[in-house]
Amino acid sequence: MEKTITLLEEIKELLEKQNRPKILFVKDVAEIMGINLNKANELWHRKDFPGINIGQKKVEQEAFKKWLQERREEND
Repeated sequence: MEKTITLLEEIKELLEKQNRPKILFVKDVAEIMGINLNKANELWHRKDFPGINIGQKKVEQEAFKKWLQERREEND
């Protein structure tokens, strides 16, 4: 659990330091998660992923952080 909290804190700090917008795009998600664009695009096909596809794939920053935290907790 401590490892998860540390990772989430690091992601939060990364988002704040980079002055990210409240809306994240596929490239933002890929960069934050350290995955390639193809893998990031696959997230939008998951039923549990909070992203939307209107013109471009995007996800609200807070919804993404919550989703990521829930996935981390499931894997602990």
